[in-house]
Amino acid sequence: MCSGIYVLNTRDLPDLLRDLKQPDWFIKILQEEVREARRELITFTDLLLVVNYKGKLPDEEVYEAFQTVDTDETGTLSKEELRRVLCDHGKYPLSEKEFQTVFNLIDNNHSDGVSLREFMQMWKIGRQGKKL
Repeated sequence: MCSGIYVLNTRDLPDLLRDLKQPDWFIKILQEEVREARRELITFTDLLLVVNYKGKLPDEEVYEAFQTVDTDETGTLSKEELRRVLCDHGKYPLSEKEFQTVFNLIDNNHSDGVSLREFMQMWKIGRQGKKL
């Protein structure tokens, strides 16, 4: 407890969320969000907001699709993995230049890989029929 506010170390967040029966796909997204925010502590109030945020996320179908595409099981889609889905097995015949443009749009943090969160954003755009 810090100044009357309950805080948790973010390293403990996955175990706590598992205890709260949260699905693995949701825990992975939150871990990524925490990592990107570079936070070491989270308040109890923030935790409640995070758990309530779950209803705004895509369903487990998206997580399962991500796992299927992530053939090397790194938790990040490489260019090759995404190319295989979009170009080789997908319905989007893209030139190398077009693919690179699409990849750069999806890879929001320019990490040279597509995270689960970025994949979910792409999925959501695709479901809404919007163009990247």
